Amino acid sequence: VFLSGDDEIIVIDPMNEYKDIADYVGGQFIDFSSESGHYINPLDIDTLAYLPSVKAFIADKTELMLGVFSQVSDHEITAQDKSLIGRCVNRIYEPLQQGKNMRTPPTLVDFYEVMGRQPEPQAYQLQFALELFVKGALDLFAHKSNVNRKGRFTVYGLSGLGREQAGIGTLIMLEGIRSRIAENAKRGRATWLYVDEFHNLSREEFSAGYLDKIWKEVRKLGGLCTGITQNIADILRTKTVETMLCNSEYISLLKQSDIEIAIFSEILGLSDNMLD
Repeated sequence: VFLSGDDEIIVIDPMNEYKDIADYVGGQFIDFSSESGHYINPLDIDTLAYLPSVKAFIADKTELMLGVFSQVSDHEITAQDKSLIGRCVNRIYEPLQQGKNMRTPPTLVDFYEVMGRQPEPQAYQLQFALELFVKGALDLFAHKSNVNRKGRFTVYGLSGLGREQAGIGTLIMLEGIRSRIAENAKRGRATWLYVDEFHNLSREEFSAGYLDKIWKEVRKLGGLCTGITQNIADILRTKTVETMLCNSEYISLLKQSDIEIAIFSEILGLSDNMLD
């Protein structure tokens, strides 16, 4: 794909195995770890350029922040929590709603401070849940972005993400990829997304849901998604991934165990001749 055109390629690399390839072709390897010094700001305003309106942009960021809080909170997000989160998203993007330019995008630090100024008792709990990711050791996503995500070959290395960061990190990464595919579509450029160790992302409900969203959306935007995994049984534990598999245009199988062949046959309705 890289040699045959100018399409863009994005790789999700849970084991940091693609760094050498990225280096060899002059691509960008983004290391999601506290030691790398690579930062991605989930509240950047770069996606505003291809969304139809400021209102649509704010709705998109609100959905993202609801997802972030679903990962960092120790309780289910209530209707009141959602209203508070939505209000704070509106506050940090007030200049945009007033027709002004924002030279400096807000960060999670700004969101944290705005949440702290809200009078409702729930605001303190929401702010406290975010503290570790803003002022604590897991502040990877609380800085201004300092990596280039607009090259032809981009690899997201996830092996350095700790368990506490994995949920919020995966969510922010997938939202960024979804935005990039849509941006490329407006420029008339195709995007190839490769998800290695697919079972790692598909086993968690939040990331499986986002992958499903990408799987359904990006074909209209010139996106081509490929999931790579070793064992079929690992990815067929949720109905979401089963649906994604059934929506895939092309499937390539290497040697499988009899148990996995049976599972696969049942889901896709394969005949004995096809299985042979």
